[in-house]
Amino acid sequence: MSDPFNLRLGIIADPHVNVCEGEGSHYKLRDPSLQILEATLKDLENQVDYLFFPGDLIDAKYEPLRNLDVLCQALKKNLIPSFALMGNHDTPHKTTKDAYKKTDFIRRLSGFGFDGREKGYWRFDVPGKKITFLGLDTAQPFTSYGSVDKEQRAWFQSNLENIDKDRHVFVFMHHPTVVFHPVISEVEGMDMYVLNDNDSFLKLLCRYPQIKAVISGHLHAPYYKKVEGIHFISCPSIVSWPNMFVQFVVNESSIEYTCRPIRQRQWIDQAFKNLCCDEHSLRNFGTAENIVSFYTLGARKGSFQLS
Repeated sequence: MSDPFNLRLGIIADPHVNVCEGEGSHYKLRDPSLQILEATLKDLENQVDYLFFPGDLIDAKYEPLRNLDVLCQALKKNLIPSFALMGNHDTPHKTTKDAYKKTDFIRRLSGFGFDGREKGYWRFDVPGKKITFLGLDTAQPFTSYGSVDKEQRAWFQSNLENIDKDRHVFVFMHHPTVVFHPVISEVEGMDMYVLNDNDSFLKLLCRYPQIKAVISGHLHAPYYKKVEGIHFISCPSIVSWPNMFVQFVVNESSIEYTCRPIRQRQWIDQAFKNLCCDEHSLRNFGTAENIVSFYTLGARKGSFQLS
C-alpha cells in the first residue's frame, strides 16, 4: 500500500503572461513571460505529482482575452494535473479594453480545479491519499486588494467541518493571510499584500487542526511564518526577481520546500535591474538596497514538522 501522505507539489506563482505590446509592467518581465512559463513547465515535468498556480496567471489590464488565449494554449502542453486560482491581475481592470469577465477565466480553465459551478474556489481530495486541497478566490475586480466573501467563507467552513481530522489540508490562495514583513503594515498602500480582514480569517483557519499549510502568491517574494501550528508560505514570482518557482515534498510528519530559480540567467539579471530602478518599489522601500533586502530576507527553502 502506498504512503497516504507522500506527495510532491509544484508551485508556479504570478506568471503574468502578457503578449500585448505596450502593456508596460514596472518590474515584471513582460516580453519573455510566456517563454518563462513554458520553460518552467518543462523543468517540472516528472518532478511533481500536482502543480498549482496561485493567481496572476495573466495581466488583464488591457487585453485579457488575448492573454488568456495564449495562456491556455501553453497549458495544453502541460501533462501535470494542475490547479489554478485567480489573482488581482486576472480580474477586470478599469483600463480593460475587451469584454473580459472573471467567468471567462473560470470557464477557460475548467478542469484546473474549477468544477463547472462558475465559482473561483474549489476542493480536491487526492485519490488514495489522506490529503485535501482547498483553493480560495481572493481576487476582486478593479482593485489589488483581496478578500474572502461571506458565501465563500461559509463554503470553506462547511468543507472543513466535514473533513476527517486525520487528513492533511493544504489551503491555496492568492493574497497572503499573514503579514510577512513589517513594511506591509507600515507603508501606505502596502497593505494590499495581506488579505482584507485577515485577522478574522486567520482565527477561522486556526480552528481546524487539519490545516497544515497555507500557500499564497501576490507578494512575489519567498517568505515563511508559523502561526498556531499552521505553516504560511509565500511563493516568489517567475517573472520578477528573484524569478523562482517552488517545489514541495510532503509526508505524514513533515514538509520540505525549495525555491528554485528559472533556468534563464539573462532574464534573472534583467529582472534584478528592473526591480532596483522601479519607481513604485523605490517609493515603498526608499532605496535599491532596501528593495533587495526585502526580496532576500525570506527563506528560500525550509523543512518543518507537522503537528
